[in-house]
Amino acid sequence: MKNKLASIVLVLMVALTFCNCEKNSDLLGNWRQLSSLNARGRGGATCFVIDNKAYIVGGAGYYKTVEYYKETWQFNPETRSWTEYASIDTSSAIKGRMNGAGFAINKKGYFGTGYGKDATYFDDFYEFDPYGKTTIYKSVVQNGDTITKSDTLPGAWTATDKFPGGKITGTISFAIDSIGYVGTGYTKELGASNTFYSYNSKNDDGKKWERVENINATKRQNACVFIIDDIAYIFGGVNNSIGVEDFERFNPAEPKGDYRWFKVSQDLYDDYRRGSELLRQRAVAFSINGRGYISCGTSSAGGTKNDTWEYIPFVGSDNRGEWIKVASFEGSNRYNACSFVVNNEAYILCGQNGASESSYYDDVWTFDPTQDYDEKKYK
Repeated sequence: MKNKLASIVLVLMVALTFCNCEKNSDLLGNWRQLSSLNARGRGGATCFVIDNKAYIVGGAGYYKTVEYYKETWQFNPETRSWTEYASIDTSSAIKGRMNGAGFAINKKGYFGTGYGKDATYFDDFYEFDPYGKTTIYKSVVQNGDTITKSDTLPGAWTATDKFPGGKITGTISFAIDSIGYVGTGYTKELGASNTFYSYNSKNDDGKKWERVENINATKRQNACVFIIDDIAYIFGGVNNSIGVEDFERFNPAEPKGDYRWFKVSQDLYDDYRRGSELLRQRAVAFSINGRGYISCGTSSAGGTKNDTWEYIPFVGSDNRGEWIKVASFEGSNRYNACSFVVNNEAYILCGQNGASESSYYDDVWTFDPTQDYDEKKYK
């Protein structure tokens, strides 16, 4: 009898040890899987949205060796289908890259900077017209003869003013009120950065970029940003391999000066500190219904995450906001994913969890923060 009781106790102890006391069934929010990207899995791609269609550009994957992409794909949320669009450029001078900056303003997309083959950093920038067309010429062998054939892809890329902050990767980028912003990141020469620049497509060539006040906080790379009511909230990242704990917001509507930046938190989100749970880099971020969300990424030590957090602005201590844990991302843990929002619905796609071929993902997930957790998934 004693041996039987001891066995039961041991089983219970093991069960408790492996129990996750914060299962998705206990947290608000529901994840569902959609149709995968119609291309190789990739990490470090960039997303932007034009006219309720999402576009994913660049990224890196693996097939026998690491590959850096310059292709463009459109995702239609209504049909949940993918369409190939023109690459950044068909010339060999335009290199594929990951961790580039991107945003959409005035029905055009913009993409540039980033990191590519042979440890190359970029400062070039390009404008994307989703309603243009690009003719592709290919040499093919037919009946023993080499001939040139042409094909047409939707979309057109053209070069625009180079990024004035130098050759850089791991920046954050966003758009507010038809102005694009690119800042922070990492350069070979200076390491992590706290500089910021704005981009106005209506300015003359050579004058589209303008220096913005530096982020009034620690330099960083691989940080994240979400937008709530035309205010950018910037958090996370690393500097000298140390996780950045402060949480900043940037309001471009304020007059120029350092007070456009406001330190929401200095000490890992102050009142809502939970050890190092929120601290991360290479995460994704988005906003829905006036609330911000972060998910996935890695800790500064390199552990890959799938937990998801909701930020409610202007509540709590000194109106600095409050973080609430919601349902964890249900795909594989990952970093270098990308995200977008269309019609108030959030999407997370692609990303990686290592450097082997199987570590690069092509899946697409949608998140509804108002729904209860549902184990059912659909493709």
